[in-house]
Amino acid sequence: MRDDDGEIEAMIGPHNMGMQDRDIWSHTHRMYFIGENSINYPWFMTRDFPTNSLSEQNKERLLKYIKKEQWTLDWNRCDTVKYTIIRLLFPCCADASHRATRRKHYKDAADKLYRSFDDSDWDNITDRTLRFSTDESARLGYVDFLDYRKNKENYKGPQLPCTLLLAGNGTMDSPYKLNFLDDPVAKSLVYLDKETLKAKLPPFLQNLNTLLDKLDFFKFNRQTMKDLNDVVEWIDIGNRILFN
Repeated sequence: MRDDDGEIEAMIGPHNMGMQDRDIWSHTHRMYFIGENSINYPWFMTRDFPTNSLSEQNKERLLKYIKKEQWTLDWNRCDTVKYTIIRLLFPCCADASHRATRRKHYKDAADKLYRSFDDSDWDNITDRTLRFSTDESARLGYVDFLDYRKNKENYKGPQLPCTLLLAGNGTMDSPYKLNFLDDPVAKSLVYLDKETLKAKLPPFLQNLNTLLDKLDFFKFNRQTMKDLNDVVEWIDIGNRILFN
């Protein structure tokens, strides 16, 4: 299938569970996981979604999955011991090992979620369904709910308030980032005022990411507070110029 720009988008499957650009018009809700998929803060799946987001049958399937498969997101003893040994003996490889384990947790969870529903549920483009995504570092996990009864013809823009969490953890190795280039929900903000935001929102968000890239909570406290203040001021400027 192709998106509105003519680019080919992959079919939904156990290895491709994410929301795509063609789904913008049908998006109804996003449910973020708690935690950052790490040893100290593993992902935790909540039940924070509207009751009418899915059919009764699929809602029960999702709730059963959340209750039954939480363990796939936990760092088990093997994961913890493996990472600890690598960190002690091969510290230069520790970040790569941690990232690989995070990606494995996401892939395992996505595969089990896919198999918790019928194949026809994923192929159905006429009713309510869901998608499961993560950022490139597999720290930010979320489920998007879609209702294909909503389409481009009756689309009125993203639902407000619209919550977008930052990927990363605020360090030099993994800075905070708003993925506005690949996240369809972030892209949909343009439709709040397409004439103005199509040209102005991308550079604003790019500058925001540049400021976030400097924000490191392991710096000296005074420098960290200065960098954080720069981020807050830039967001305030954007609110006044772009959204008022």
